[in-house]
Amino acid sequence: MDLKLSFHIFCVSLVVYVYGQEVAVSSTAGEFIGTTEETTFSGVQYKIKQFLGIPYAKPPVGDLRFRKPEPLPKLQTPFRATRYGFICPQIILPSKPLVGTQDEDCLHLNIFVPTQTPDNTNGHAVMVWIHGGGFILGSSDEYDSKILSGFGNVLVVTINYRLGPLAFFSTMDSNCPGNFGLWDQMLALNWIRDNIGAFGGDVNRITIFGESAGAISGEMQGMKRENIGVIHRIIASSGSPSVRSMNCSRNTLTGARVMAGKVGCDLKSTAEMIECDRNITWQDYMGAINALSQDSNSIEYFIFDPVVDGDFIKDEPRDLYERAKTQTIEELEVFKSFDLLSGMNANEGGYYLMYFVEDVDKFMPTREEMRNVYIPAALNLVYNRTFPSAIKQVIENE
Repeated sequence: MDLKLSFHIFCVSLVVYVYGQEVAVSSTAGEFIGTTEETTFSGVQYKIKQFLGIPYAKPPVGDLRFRKPEPLPKLQTPFRATRYGFICPQIILPSKPLVGTQDEDCLHLNIFVPTQTPDNTNGHAVMVWIHGGGFILGSSDEYDSKILSGFGNVLVVTINYRLGPLAFFSTMDSNCPGNFGLWDQMLALNWIRDNIGAFGGDVNRITIFGESAGAISGEMQGMKRENIGVIHRIIASSGSPSVRSMNCSRNTLTGARVMAGKVGCDLKSTAEMIECDRNITWQDYMGAINALSQDSNSIEYFIFDPVVDGDFIKDEPRDLYERAKTQTIEELEVFKSFDLLSGMNANEGGYYLMYFVEDVDKFMPTREEMRNVYIPAALNLVYNRTFPSAIKQVIENE
């Protein structure tokens, strides 16, 4: 073999060994084999140990569909955590192409560990990302978490949770109460508490953070007494359970029957309906619902926000502030025990432009168009109500 070619192969092999070498971690959940990777931010290189696609619950398929997630027994063989898992089935939006492969077996998490010395003798601070997406889309691998892990010298965990009609479908009774995506998140947080120490994380410094639906989720997790000692801080970006556009006490049974009817499952009792829904493949189920979602006459049924189920969410979040003026609310008392950082993303209102115009780059409305068309439409979309002309004038002037 040519000497130069041999040397070249040797160097390539060395690079793969150094920057893609396998690392193993043993925890109470099993042994996980990840890789050492490299990332660059602001001209600085960081080495990160990453573990991808780790299952934290039994696959929510078959009889486990429309049920709370169940813990996964300890893995008996080493798990190769070297690639992202499936993303959860989603509502398809034309403006939001899918990134990843959908499958109902999607309850996975990813761990990114900096190789720098921890800032604390107990290990790295832990940040758990809950992705946004209106509770109907998104995944744990939308962002390159190696950057935050390296630059921030923090251990980052990103999680998947069930979405849309497989997560927040509710018959408003015990047969299918809904909020399964929130229960997924809670189980993932318990997995992290029990295992993250083995990866170098400090179990006494676990922060959950998210944006939009991820922020709402994080704050809802912060109202659960079971999460005291599991998480310690919450960062919520552009999302709150009290947002006026979210109605957790809405009637969902009519929509549930409409959607079940599209797959031949609109049966007399909700128990029969859910049992029938469990026997439909997720592809047929989501395909029928995605087709129905394109019908503007059915849009009222396609709100997959969390619901008041008397279990995870006991009261309408929008009413808690007023009620707290005259009585003690347990959920708010629990919430006060966590540190909270809350804020908004800049210019995020521009996201709604896609609902009004075909080409955002050419969107140059006149003041009259803003006054008569776009401002009223935006207010109706977000708040589902009309506003006095004085309010619209203030917005117009701004």
